[in-house]
Amino acid sequence: MYLNGEKLYEGGYNKKQWEYFINNRLDSLKYFCIGRCSMSHEGYWHYSKMNAYTLRLYNKALSESQVKDNYKKSVTYHENISLEK
Repeated sequence: MYLNGEKLYEGGYNKKQWEYFINNRLDSLKYFCIGRCSMSHEGYWHYSKMNAYTLRLYNKALSESQVKDNYKKSVTYHENISLEK
C-alpha cells in the first residue's frame, strides 16, 4: 500500500498460502471489495477509514520506482489542470 508514492505497508503470503489461494480459492471469488472485508464466516465486517482521491488497480505488481513515477505524473497532471482554470 502506497500513500503519495511512498510505500506504507507490504502484505505477504508465503508460497504455500499463495498456491492454496490460487489453486483453491481464486475461481470462487465473486467480489473484490476495497474498504471493507469479512474475515470470518460469521460475517464480522471490518471497514477501512481511508479517504482516497485516486485508487488504481493493476493486473501486475509494480516496482517502487514505477509507483513513484506514476504518482509524480499524476500530481503534475492535476497541478497543470488547476493552472488552466
